[in-house]
Amino acid sequence: MKKTYPFILSTIILAIFLVISLVLGFSGHLFSLAKDFKENELTPGDSAVVQLNSNSASSISYLIDGEFLNYEKIPISIKVRGANDKNVKVRARALVDDKGEERALSLGFTDDFVAGDDGYYYLKDVLNSQTIIPAVVSVNLEQDLRLRCDEKYIITILFETLDSELDAEMVWN
Repeated sequence: MKKTYPFILSTIILAIFLVISLVLGFSGHLFSLAKDFKENELTPGDSAVVQLNSNSASSISYLIDGEFLNYEKIPISIKVRGANDKNVKVRARALVDDKGEERALSLGFTDDFVAGDDGYYYLKDVLNSQTIIPAVVSVNLEQDLRLRCDEKYIITILFETLDSELDAEMVWN
């Protein structure tokens, strides 16, 4: 009986240290994720360059306060960089989370883009490999979108690409 007491005590102490290590490690990881998001947080007026890859989707998000009014244009500046190895066709759209429901927003694009009937905006020409062009200059809030001034919202702009050799109408429709 005396021999098992030190073994049980040391096992309990080691188990307590293990639990403390796991809790501190996990909370430290969450803190580092929150810190990284805060440092990389984009707000209205900020500029960004989105690296596009062929046959994929890339996104960028902006955090806005709910103080913006309906039909207000939120200034943002997004440039896109063509894929590393291929020329691509590009389309884009913007979404905002409105009380758990994703809603599409209209975007203010440069003249290189044209609005499609499906809610996407299409680059008129093929984007050459490694070429950087200005794309989005504003997000336009819809009249029926009701933002609360005491809340924050995430606006996500999604860019989709296809290799220039592929038939975009067949793939995207």
